[in-house]
Order: sequence, then C-alpha cells, then structure tokens
Amino acid sequence: MSHFTTSILSYLLNSLWQAPLVFGVAWLATRWAREHGPAWVHRIWVTALCAQALMPLARIPPDRWQQLDWPTFWTASHASLQDSIQIIVGPSTPVMTGYLHLPLPVARGLELLFAALLLFGFFRLAWQLHGTYQLLRGSKAYPVQAAIEECLQHCRDQAGLAPDHVRLLTSPSVSGPVTAGIRRHAVIVPPDFFESLSTAECEAVLNHEFAHVCRHDFAKNLCYEMLALPYVWHPILWLTRTRLAESRELICDAMAARISGGPKQYAHSLLRLAAVQSRQRPISVHALGIFETHPLERRIMHLTQLHTQSTLARRILTLTACAALGLITCASALALHLNVPLPAHAMMSNANPVHVSPGVIAGNRISGEIPHYPAEAKAKHIQGDVILKAVISKKGSIKDLHAISGPPILRTSAIKAVRTWHYRPYLLNGEPVEVETEIHVIYHLGDSK
Repeated sequence: MSHFTTSILSYLLNSLWQAPLVFGVAWLATRWAREHGPAWVHRIWVTALCAQALMPLARIPPDRWQQLDWPTFWTASHASLQDSIQIIVGPSTPVMTGYLHLPLPVARGLELLFAALLLFGFFRLAWQLHGTYQLLRGSKAYPVQAAIEECLQHCRDQAGLAPDHVRLLTSPSVSGPVTAGIRRHAVIVPPDFFESLSTAECEAVLNHEFAHVCRHDFAKNLCYEMLALPYVWHPILWLTRTRLAESRELICDAMAARISGGPKQYAHSLLRLAAVQSRQRPISVHALGIFETHPLERRIMHLTQLHTQSTLARRILTLTACAALGLITCASALALHLNVPLPAHAMMSNANPVHVSPGVIAGNRISGEIPHYPAEAKAKHIQGDVILKAVISKKGSIKDLHAISGPPILRTSAIKAVRTWHYRPYLLNGEPVEVETEIHVIYHLGDSK
C-alpha cells in the first residue's frame, strides 16, 4: 500500500464523520442567521461545502501540535515553576495522532471503490456540461414581440446588463426557464413560453434569471460541483448541496421581488408560473432555473413573511457566534484527524529505520537521565526548545542522535542526557526494528524577582 493509497483512505475515513459534523454545525448556524436574510444563510452553506471537501485533507503534524499547545501548556505547567526543564516526545496527547489500521485487501477495495465513484462523478459532470453545450448550440433566438421586447429591455436595464451580455433563446428541450453561460449568458425558455404570461409574470421570470446572471451563479455552481466530486458518494453532501441551491434561489427571489412589484406580487407570479410550467422531463444539463429547487412552498412562505431589519449589534453578535462555532469545529476536526498508516511490509527497509509517531514511542522509554540546566545558560538567561532527532536501535538504545534546532549552549546538555535513555524494543510483526523519532527538551527560566 503506497503513501497515495493511505492518503485516499485517510480522506475517506475522515470525511465519514467530518461531513455530518460540518452539516450539523452549519444547520445550527443558519438557525441563528436566517433572520438576517438568505444571503447570510447561503454564505454559511457555501462555507460548509468547502469545509466538507477540504477539511479531510488538512492535517497538522505532531510537532506542530506541540507548538500550538505550547501556550496552554506554559500557563498550566510553568506559571509557578522556577528554572524548569520539560521533555516532550511528540504531542502531549495520543488522540492527536490517531491511527486506524486496515487490512490490505480492505484498503485496496476502498481505494478502487473511491476511484470508481470519483470517475462516475467526473463523467456525470462532463455529461451535464456536454448536454449544456448541445442545448446552447441547438437553441434559437426567441421571436420576441414588441411587448416582450419592451419587458426584456426594462428588466435588462434594472439589472444593469448590456444587450449583448445576455441572450434570450428558446428550445423544446427545456421545461422551464434556465440560465447558462460563463462569459456570455443565455436565458433559455420553451417555445411560446411568454405568450401565455402577463407582463408581471414575464418580469418575474426575467428578473429572477437576470439575478443569476448578475451573481455569476452558473460559474459558481460549476466550481461547487467540481469541489464536491470527491464527495459524490456521501449522502450528507447531497443535503448540503440541496440547502445551498435553495438558499441561492431565495437570494434571487429576493432580488427579483424588489423590482417586480413587491414580494406578494412576485409570489403570486411564481405560483402562476408553476401551474403553467411544462411537465415534460428536461434533459440532463448543468444550468440554473427558476424552478430548479423543489420546495416552492418554502420559497413562497419566505417571500410572504414579514422581515424586520436586524440591528448592527445583533448582526455582529450572530457573525461572532457563527465564526466561533466554525473555528471550534475546524479545531476539533483537525485534532481528531484519523490516519491510515503504511502496513508493516511497506514500512520495513534494510537501510532506513521505521518512522513511528513520537506519541507512540514516548511510552516505550524505561530509563535514562533527565537533562540538567547548564549553569552558564542560567547566568546568561538563555532558554528555549531543543529539538532532537533520534534513532532507536532494535535493542532499545539510542543509536544515532543529533540536534535539529535550539540554542547551542543547551544542545549539549540535552544530547548528553538523551544518550543515556533506553527503550523497550519496538516490535513490528513480532520482530524488533529500528525506530526514528523526535524529542523536544524545553528549557525555561523562571521570573527573577
């Protein structure tokens, strides 16, 4: 099993529990933020999607954990000590380097399954983009009449769009209005779609689709789809994407309602459009439409509810609470990161020692001297962290030891003491092996009175 395989398996294992965790936190945050409008809710779900996709990749090495925990450790352990020396072999708690051992056949099977699902998601997105390209190629310019042309121009002006920036097309392949395009945008409707609609309903459709154009939702949604490819198998991600799409439609509804006669008139237009929409099954394309999300009732309720303007203090409080909740979640996910180590036969080598987590080898030490604080260093008020790289032999003695960093005057004291350490032999498949690890010796001078 290669390092690439272990990385994939670590990603899968961490995504299993991190995705539900992030979803739950995002759901709670949206409960707090929904009174401030759909834009806040949408940003939370976008952040949640990014966290679900990227968080399983993030991992803080054990030596970094020691550095991150150092201020807390300093306060707890050194506030009342004088001239102390602290020895840390790796992180201070074993949970920081959690490992999950999987049999090789199971690991291979999971790797192949993940590759198959990733290919499925990639080809599914590629097929949708191909369908979108074919739809744009097969669509024709909508034959607008004078009244529709006036409505179209009025909506363009309100959205601040140039006539050549967005086109109005028609195709029998779509069941309702959809928007596509990255640089040049197109609104595609079924044939004779506007003939059966009133002016208010035409404006509601165009204002909603132009809101997608102004927000560049097609390009953003494409980025979200690509970001979610490794999660195509995860049902929690489907829920996240559903909430994200729903909040996006609520934003466009709010934008369209402001310039379409108010929320009540716009809600009435939505109901009318839903009733006359074609019932044919649309082709598989990557496009955005006014009826893309299913909970139309929820959108109507949101439009007809009375919304009060929240105060600045309340907005700051909500933002602070959401940010604090997100930071705590990210820190917890990083701290509980699961790793799939290389199997024994992959780690063993005739030339190189086995790389074992410092947190694992720390409990194997059975004897040895404690470093002494050099009198010269005390006199010169020198303190700091000496980091040593050690190779432990098959018998448990220190075979090779050298300093990586730290004040030179303190390195000699640390190396002299650590050379006397002795460990229980580290067994791999029942056989003792050489081990490479890292040792931190922290020298601290107390406050002089």
